[in-house]
Amino acid sequence: MALSAEGTIVVARTPREVLELVLDLDRYRLADRKFGRIVSLERRGNRGVVRYSGRLRGLPTPVDTQEIELVPWSRLTFRSVPSRWPGSIAAFEGLFTCEETAQGTSVLHRESFTFARPLAPLAEAFLGRWFAEEMRRELARLAEMLR
Repeated sequence: MALSAEGTIVVARTPREVLELVLDLDRYRLADRKFGRIVSLERRGNRGVVRYSGRLRGLPTPVDTQEIELVPWSRLTFRSVPSRWPGSIAAFEGLFTCEETAQGTSVLHRESFTFARPLAPLAEAFLGRWFAEEMRRELARLAEMLR
């Protein structure tokens, strides 16, 4: 079962400026407060790997390893690397798409968590409404950072 949230903003910046800000994870943490400590970030061209811990509704999460893929300058994805140990409780996928419009750049942002079966109903009940609201707040903070 996946728990997803999505939103769109329009900003007076180029798609490149938007996606470069998101790729600057130390800076982007100001918008996305689900980021905890960034353990490592390796980037080679349009691909990379990040390891970080997070916070969901204030609760710390284990360190997750995610692959990053950039399609310059229209799409950026983050995907959890499948765990090699059986204790994995969730996988994450994040997406940003940018499209130039007459009003500026339209930014679509979507995040999804897929929780292990026994936790899925509990996670949805505990995080569902908060997750949707946090997406709205994250996009508002991102828009403010891009002013």
